Amino acid sequence: ISISTLRSRLLAENSSYREVKARARKQLTIDLLINSELNVGAIAERVGFMNQSSFSRFFREWCKVSPQRYRERHQQSQSP
Repeated sequence: ISISTLRSRLLAENSSYREVKARARKQLTIDLLINSELNVGAIAERVGFMNQSSFSRFFREWCKVSPQRYRERHQQSQSP
């Protein structure tokens, strides 16, 4: 698929490459927080952030809670 075709299709869906990338990054982050034991710094690196502090800041904007707190809440909700 060409770049222009991709751009046209995304525009038709009221989306953009940046939005698709952000959603994918967010979903991967959540998946890693829930399903791995990687520390937050390793997750930040894996999803493409240069440092943990910028990752944590963006995660708070996305989810209104820190990555560590998100993980803790999910683990608590999964406990019997």
